[in-house]
Amino acid sequence: MDINQYLELSYEDQWEAIFNRGKPITSFESVDCKYILYAISNFFVDIELCPIEGTIIGKSAFIKGPKLEKYLNEKRELLRLYFPC
Repeated sequence: MDINQYLELSYEDQWEAIFNRGKPITSFESVDCKYILYAISNFFVDIELCPIEGTIIGKSAFIKGPKLEKYLNEKRELLRLYFPC
């Protein structure tokens, strides 16, 4: 499944694809949101949750760009903490 096929699915089928085909990659919390990153084939789905209630706020699919960068930046910071140069 590519990103265009995913986006053509109904809302319910998109969620089914995330949980049945997706692999959870990483997650992080900001001040007001929790994010979980899933990989499906050659694209990613970002799920945004309310950290207080645990409810889903939204989701978005992408291949690259700023939404993926926030996860990469978080991992870089962890590497710097544990492996300072």
